[in-house]
Amino acid sequence: MKIAQVSILALGVMFSLPLRAEILSVGTPFPKLTLEGKDGGKIDGSTWSTAELPGKAWSLFYVDPDEKDLNKEAQDAIKAKKFPLEKLRSLAMVNMAATVIPNFLISGRIEKSQKEYPNTVYVKDLNKLGVKTWGLSDDSSNVVVIGADGQVKYFFKGKLPTDEISKMLAVIEKTVTEVP
Repeated sequence: MKIAQVSILALGVMFSLPLRAEILSVGTPFPKLTLEGKDGGKIDGSTWSTAELPGKAWSLFYVDPDEKDLNKEAQDAIKAKKFPLEKLRSLAMVNMAATVIPNFLISGRIEKSQKEYPNTVYVKDLNKLGVKTWGLSDDSSNVVVIGADGQVKYFFKGKLPTDEISKMLAVIEKTVTEVP
């Protein structure tokens, strides 16, 4: 009888713990991640790593292909500001495992986007490592601003309302001024 009570107690403790902690938070270092091989990488097949980020500010859009236009207004707002490329770069990460659309079709769309926006770094995440490592929303759009110091400056899950777009732009403007 005591063994059964201990097992139930252990299960109770296990289920009382949070299932997933929030990984990203403003003012903390952006967690390291490398995407290569079976996990994904850049559109040309090469490895992508967070080691490429320091030295510039970055706007990161991590998206489910089915939600690619969810934050188009925010993307357009950043483009309209015409931040200097030597200070702010753009990173589009595609959560390839968040959709039933075949990878070859998504890859074709990404290649087309890469040609249209050559200054954006396009990355494929084949196994939801951005979701698992950074605590991002899986079937949505996520926006992260990363400073040249590697710190998270802004983070939002889902569709940014107009007031959030203004906040994001203000953070980017401040972050860009901090780039050496």
